[in-house]
Amino acid sequence: MDLADELAGNVPDLSLYDERYGPDNWKFSNIYSLGIGQGEMGVTPLQLANVAAIIANRGHFFLPHLVKQIGAEKKIRPEYAQKHQVPIDRAHFELIIAGMRDAYRMGTVAHYAIDAELELCGKTGTAQNPHGEDHSVFIAFAPRDNPKIAVAVYVENAGFGGNWAAPIAALVIQKYLKGEISRRLQWTEKYVKERRFVLPPASETPPADSTRKKPDADALRPENTDSLKKSKIALNRENANRPLSLGDGLDGITLLIYLALVAFGWMNIFAAVYDADQAWFAFSLNYTKQLLWIGTAGLIILLIIGFDYRTYETFAYLLYGAMLFLLIGVMFFGREVNGARAWIDLGPIRLQPAEFAKFITALTLARYLTQPQLRREKWSTLLTAGGIIALPALLIILQNDTGSALVFSVFALVLYREGLLPGWFLPGGLGLAALFVLGLSLSEAQLFYFLVLPILSAALLFILSLRKKKLSVLSAALLIAFALIFYVFSIKYVFEHLLAPHQKERILVLLNEDIDPQGRGPRYNLFHSRVAIGSGGFWGKGFLNGTQTKLNYVPAQSTDFIFCTIGEEHGWVGSFLTIGLFTALLARLVLLAERQRDKFVRIYGYAVAGVFSFILPLISE
Repeated sequence: MDLADELAGNVPDLSLYDERYGPDNWKFSNIYSLGIGQGEMGVTPLQLANVAAIIANRGHFFLPHLVKQIGAEKKIRPEYAQKHQVPIDRAHFELIIAGMRDAYRMGTVAHYAIDAELELCGKTGTAQNPHGEDHSVFIAFAPRDNPKIAVAVYVENAGFGGNWAAPIAALVIQKYLKGEISRRLQWTEKYVKERRFVLPPASETPPADSTRKKPDADALRPENTDSLKKSKIALNRENANRPLSLGDGLDGITLLIYLALVAFGWMNIFAAVYDADQAWFAFSLNYTKQLLWIGTAGLIILLIIGFDYRTYETFAYLLYGAMLFLLIGVMFFGREVNGARAWIDLGPIRLQPAEFAKFITALTLARYLTQPQLRREKWSTLLTAGGIIALPALLIILQNDTGSALVFSVFALVLYREGLLPGWFLPGGLGLAALFVLGLSLSEAQLFYFLVLPILSAALLFILSLRKKKLSVLSAALLIAFALIFYVFSIKYVFEHLLAPHQKERILVLLNEDIDPQGRGPRYNLFHSRVAIGSGGFWGKGFLNGTQTKLNYVPAQSTDFIFCTIGEEHGWVGSFLTIGLFTALLARLVLLAERQRDKFVRIYGYAVAGVFSFILPLISE
């Protein structure tokens, strides 16, 4: 451009990545975010406006310039009169332009459409900013056919593109094409001016400060502009090389929900084991141990968020291998607790590798699914992803810790979200779960009349409804029908012959079967936990005033059955608050995962949300 000291933006090259990661140590996963304008890419507003001009012109552009013509002969430098063509077929631009037009017709900026005859076309953008509010971005051109103006607006720390950049662009375009602001957009003009994004008129400008130091004239001389340009480029490169730590994108709402759950949880653990005759903070008490763990966890969190998140992506496979080694080792050298050999004693500390395995598996799954050469349509991709999930789950089952292994089933939802599983997977899985419950609840005669006959009837009706009776379709329908019938009748056999006695007891209690309510088994636990929760009423008995938990009617009252303390001492209100906070945390995790543009972060976010989703059924039980 014909402007001194113009910067060309920051388009990274090989040297930047070699310097950042080392030669031959970076790959596609380090640079694919450039394709959506993220990562180390740093384009200027002028370049954004030129992109809008290229789209408006259906593939060609002229170099931007300030000087339109010189002298009476109206000459212009040859390079600014040369037409440049981009290597994209003109036909492809029409679809993009139609979408940009719809943004003004019925999209996020429809209320800034102003005159219909102008046929504005635009696209909002929000540049994520880890140091504060996001930046508002908008590009537009008008009219749609025979365009006369292309605009790019970039407003720092102004939020979504539709909030500020879009109305500013609408005002600029209307003023340029019409020469005035219409009555319909006068409120928009006032809205923008009140925010003071536009400098006030000269009459409102305060007098210059005479004591202000003037810029050094030597720094503005032509021979020094190269050093100035180099210093600016070096600054851009330094910002591009800054590690992207997890703490940069820390979500305040999620943090507050987490802290509220931690504080409320610890308070109820304290209430569950409190004894006025004991010392308050004896290290043998569970709430003292939990307080130490909370402090330790806080330090670990600070350490984790201090690293560049891509560090975890890089070492995901290594962590997965170490995790498998621990899961195998614990079966031989671990400590047995409640029938499960799943713990490792490290002096006064006892660790359960299965808990770490959940999140390391999530990291590994995210790393695998973000490989650039991955072919999702291949069965090998699904089988490999399934193997990453199943291998640690099987090792945990061998430790006799089936409950922890079941958590790994939620990773199937991640595969479903990423398109590796078919659309019928979710309803099909829910249907099979319902059949499992019915298969245990009904007698064989009831199974035949209420399940087998309906399945066969549905298969026959489907076959009769087909206009063309293809052998493959008929065979598939009959195969599915008989597979479902076999599944229904095999449920009780699996239940009676393959499950351990304590597993069968827990399932039957869940189905509300009457199993020795006066004994010390799962039915006893369920009965007295319901009594404790129900006795709290609406407001609860008050902090430290629970009787069912204090008299040891409820087992494991400070761990597995801690919710009984919440229900008894804080009542329906406390129970609702706890479930509400967990639900809000889960919803927030899903929302944050969906917002991520980095695929690795998105997949890991969904996996973590899936792991936390297992907490809600345990609470409601």
